[in-house]
Amino acid sequence: MAAPSEGFWQRRGWFGLYELLQSWWRHRISFLLSLSITLVALTSYYLVFLQETRTPLSELAQRLELATLDTRFRYRPARFAHPDPRIAIVDIDQKTQEVLGRWPFSRTYFAQLLDALHADGAAAAAFDITFSKPDQIASPLRSLRASLEAPRQNSEPVDARVIGEINRLVAEYDADAKFAAAIRRFGPVILGNYFLFTPADLQGLSDATLDSYANQISFFAFPPAHPMRPESEKQDKLHLMEDFAAAGLLPRGAEANLDTLTSAMQGDSSWTGFFNFPPDNDGVVRRATLVLPYGRSQNPEQWDLYSSLGLVAARALLGQEAQDTNLFYGPTGIWKISFGSKAAIYPDGRGQ
Repeated sequence: MAAPSEGFWQRRGWFGLYELLQSWWRHRISFLLSLSITLVALTSYYLVFLQETRTPLSELAQRLELATLDTRFRYRPARFAHPDPRIAIVDIDQKTQEVLGRWPFSRTYFAQLLDALHADGAAAAAFDITFSKPDQIASPLRSLRASLEAPRQNSEPVDARVIGEINRLVAEYDADAKFAAAIRRFGPVILGNYFLFTPADLQGLSDATLDSYANQISFFAFPPAHPMRPESEKQDKLHLMEDFAAAGLLPRGAEANLDTLTSAMQGDSSWTGFFNFPPDNDGVVRRATLVLPYGRSQNPEQWDLYSSLGLVAARALLGQEAQDTNLFYGPTGIWKISFGSKAAIYPDGRGQ
């Protein structure tokens, strides 16, 4: 039997193309509908996520995206609809202030709270509060002691017993010292740092104060960041910083806790983490930011990454096996945050 000629295969090819066109024409409506939906989706993605300049159309597309995100979250699967029952929130509400007085109240109560949680077997405690200023309950006694100890002309020396009694009262009412002692007794305690993003946040804070706060939290830079491409480490880190800047996620300052409290934290499970996240354009916080870059240097390459309160609290809760926490980043941003051999999470490129 003779083999098919070249002309036969050409005719068969043209016939196949003709059949394909016929099939397309029969399904032209569904094809055009699918193509239109795809083009609309790609255009919306470009307007919302890729376009650098904001336009009325892009803002409309972003509002629609946020609305659909809320709807998707509202109808999420039931297994994600309830918080972990092992997590307890101790809230400061109106009833709290009715019992303990006007906020801010004495840190003696925070010390008592930690002792109570420790007695009940809590594995870790995290405070979404920044204790940046000394407790004021003993300030009148300190002022009295300073005035009595100040040298005075033509005045009799103050009785040493009076000074001793004042010192005893200062120690008795030193709420910060009591809180620090409770932190040492508890163990895995995470204190909150507050990042400052807007000029309004920075009002009343001098450069010297911001530098001091930056030095205080520099010890708690975490987690260690590892490039996935060591040969492009500098370029990838710079791109990561630019991505954070484009999203408005570069803090201009930070507020840290008192040295008295941070020095009381012992072990790798005790740490600090930020607890404030920039909201979306409509003022709603929908994403948890796990890490943020921060530094006072003009060169972003010298900045460190800092963990959120939730991230370091999860690390403390997961136990000793999770202490070796590391972050990995590449050309598209953050890729993975691993809690040792215990767990790993894969956020988006900005760590959200």
